[in-house]
Amino acid sequence: MQPDAKEIFSAYKILQILLPGANGCDIMQYDNYIFRQEKFEIKLTHQIGKTDKYNFEVEAVSETVNLNKILKGLGLLKLVTITNVEFWDKWNDELNLKGTDLNEKQTLELIKKYLFESLS
Repeated sequence: MQPDAKEIFSAYKILQILLPGANGCDIMQYDNYIFRQEKFEIKLTHQIGKTDKYNFEVEAVSETVNLNKILKGLGLLKLVTITNVEFWDKWNDELNLKGTDLNEKQTLELIKKYLFESLS
């Protein structure tokens, strides 16, 4: 697909029709950063939508790495949240825009914003 806002918007409208339910197309906006180390990587996320939220993940690169030891060394052990489906459903409800939350003009402007940022 070409980096053309109207073409992307047309594809988005087709997806809205093809996906079942009134809110079949959630709009998820992220800024992601990954910091790779020898034994682990840290993923930081800023998610934007109805509000702003931040989260992090620390992932061991192999099963032999003691993730709790790494988290403790980074001072993150007490900040870890164990998540499940209910957690992410609530997170998404509070944060992500539904396809019906924006009118066509707002959706097209959002697409243009991300195209401009990705091309600059």
